[in-house]
Amino acid sequence: MATESTTRIRPGRLLGDVIVSLGFCDRETVEDVVREARTAGRPMGQLLLEQGLIGSDQLAVAIAERFGLQYVSLETLRPDLAAMQLVSPQALRRLQAVPVGMRDDQTLLVAMVNPSNVLAIDDLAMLTDLRVEPVVVAPEDLETLLRRLNR
Repeated sequence: MATESTTRIRPGRLLGDVIVSLGFCDRETVEDVVREARTAGRPMGQLLLEQGLIGSDQLAVAIAERFGLQYVSLETLRPDLAAMQLVSPQALRRLQAVPVGMRDDQTLLVAMVNPSNVLAIDDLAMLTDLRVEPVVVAPEDLETLLRRLNR
């Protein structure tokens, strides 16, 4: 599913540059929001969402592009129930990540909103004794997956 198999994610371009290159916002708007985010000490992507300048799916696509990962939506994702049950729902909620399948015998695909959360990736690798490969999902899709685990 994802393009790289690694537990260390290296960002490429800046998120604002990716958002502009994808055509989700113009450069001037992004630069204004970046300044506002710095002043407020808040994430630029969150401010773009709150101001209605981009949607959560667009932000997830931009994050995936930035990290060289795959974006998946629940419309196309068919989570593997066995993978989802490898870690307790409580731990997954704390980590904000949900295993959704296997790339191969040693690599667990994990849906995350924030693929730069190395602590969550490392914890999942430790808990499952598998390599962890993140795929990026929108926050609403992650929440839906987490709710499914509690049923």
